Formats: sequence, C-alpha cells, structure tokens
Amino acid sequence: MQFSKPFAPSPGGILLIPAISTGFVSQATLDLIIHQFHIPKIGNFIQYEINPICVSEDGQLRTALELYYDVHQNLSIIQILSTPLEGNSLAFVLDIVKWIRQFQFENIYILSGALSTFRLPSQIETIVPGGKRAIWLKEFPQSRVNQMRSFGWQELEQWKENNIVGIGTGNLLCLLLAVQGYDSDQIKNIIQEIENNSFAEIKKEQPKEKEKEEPKEKQKVEQIEKEKEGLIPILSQQPPPKFAPLPVCSLIYFCSEENSTLQLAEQFAKQLKEIFKWKEEIIIPQMMEWGPRSICQSYSNLY
Repeated sequence: MQFSKPFAPSPGGILLIPAISTGFVSQATLDLIIHQFHIPKIGNFIQYEINPICVSEDGQLRTALELYYDVHQNLSIIQILSTPLEGNSLAFVLDIVKWIRQFQFENIYILSGALSTFRLPSQIETIVPGGKRAIWLKEFPQSRVNQMRSFGWQELEQWKENNIVGIGTGNLLCLLLAVQGYDSDQIKNIIQEIENNSFAEIKKEQPKEKEKEEPKEKQKVEQIEKEKEGLIPILSQQPPPKFAPLPVCSLIYFCSEENSTLQLAEQFAKQLKEIFKWKEEIIIPQMMEWGPRSICQSYSNLY
C-alpha cells in the first residue's frame, strides 16, 4: 500500500480506523467527526485489494481509502469507504496494518458496528441501542482503559474463558489478529480452526441420552444454541505472533435496525467525544447526507 504524499505525524498520536461492519456505521461516524471538526484530508492511499471508487463530494474528491490528520490533536483517521475485492480481505487488512507499523501511534482505536441481534436479552442495554463494548489488547494503556470504563464502556462479554460473543469471523477479527502481530498463514489457520470448532464444546456437553429428551427440553437446547450463534472463540493456545503487538482498543457499538445510519453515527460520535474530551457538540448539520453511504449501499448488511 502506498500513500499519495509524504506523511509524518508526531510520535504518540491517536489513530482512528473503521472496521467494515454493520451498515457502515463506523465509517459514517468518522465522516461526521471529520465534518464537525474540519479535519483536513492529507491524501489518498493507493491500494489494489479494495473495490475502487472515485466521486466528487462538496467539491472534494472522495476515494476508497483516505487519510485525514489534525495536527493540533495529533489525530489521524484512516477512512475506508469501500470493501475489499472478493478473496482479498485478509491481504487488505495486513497491508493496512503494515502501513500503520511505520508510525509511533500511542493509541489505536478500531471502530465497529454490530447488530443487536447478536446480543442475548440479558446483554441488551437501554442506554444506547444494544450496548457499547470494547476489546482492549494488553498493550493498550491501562490509564485509557480505566478512563473508558468510567464512561460506561465495558469489556465484551465472554461465554467461557476464551470465547467472545458476536464479532463474527470477518474484517474486525482479521484486524484484531493482525494488530496482535499474527501473519497471513497464522490468521488463516486461526480463523479456519474457529470456523471448524466454534460449537465443538457445546456438542460435547450434550450426552447421547439427551436425544430422548422431552420436546420442551429439546426446544430449550435448540434455543440456547441459537443464542450462541454470535459465539467466536479466541483460541487459548495460539502460536506466538510474528510481529510486535500494537496498542489497540476496539470499540464495538451494537446497532438497532430502528435507527438510521446517521442517527447511529451521531450516537457513536458522542461516545467518542467523551473519550477524547472534545468540547464541541456533535450535531448532524441540517440537510447533511452521508454521500459515501449511497456508494456503499449494497454493502450495508455486511458485518
């Protein structure tokens, strides 16, 4: 991956990057932040694993992969407005992470939307649609973790010691594995094992005698398995990463189908405002439409 011009952010900065997820909510959130705080666009990436787009929006050229930088906040934003070419998702993710490793970012935030339907009834909150959850890697500063917990962000629940609920085996999981330092072959092996064995433990826990259970008991077992469809196990005995892990936090905002993309983006952006102590209010300007949303409409159900 190449960048269109030289880029040299000050060490110790913050990087925001969206995962390709439900309704492109994370992309809309970043566009709202860019618009609200007038963050200048630095340039475009040249990347061959992503579906190309090129449109004019408010007199500005928009492409599939862009970089914005606010020198006053030392804040960098990678904006992704398209999806990887079929079969190229992992190569796309690894290319981005390789580029990120060139710089000394102190905190890296991966933004992601997820459907509330992945949640169990007991996990759905009323504060925001479906709840807000985070995954903190070990290298992410503990002071930041404590700060985010004070704002109501909780660690994503686990069914068991090494199982994570509701993030899928797509773009977000690939990003999380890549920033932990795993290479292409390792990530492929981990995802393959996850897909092959994600419900192995559940099946082992059901003795053959249970085949003769009463209909109500069978329905109960089936319902439990349906509720566990969001289960993604992170393997306990992973091979050691090939590269050094990065200081990453993934912010997962569970979305309700009752809200529009812009409404969800406004809510998500307000959560970020708390974290970064931005003083300006997050407001969607009247008549504002998220242009790239129309470009990515066919991908709006991806997660």
